[in-house]
Amino acid sequence: MNDLSGELLSNIKRGLLDGNPLIVYDFDGREEEADMVFYAGAVSWESINLLRKDAGGLICYVYTNMKLLVFNHLPTQNH
Repeated sequence: MNDLSGELLSNIKRGLLDGNPLIVYDFDGREEEADMVFYAGAVSWESINLLRKDAGGLICYVYTNMKLLVFNHLPTQNH
């Protein structure tokens, strides 16, 4: 894996916070596909529309353990 410069990471973070997608490519020899990722705090109806129309339509949302606790859906050790 290549090291990312601080400037590049800063630009990526700024883009995500501004609502821009990040395209993540799964390396050659594995799935060899790209995923479109948005920062959830900057998602809009336009980004959802883009995901549905142009990115395969599968939409996932990542929760923190705190949010899962609030909604009483924290996974147990049995799951």
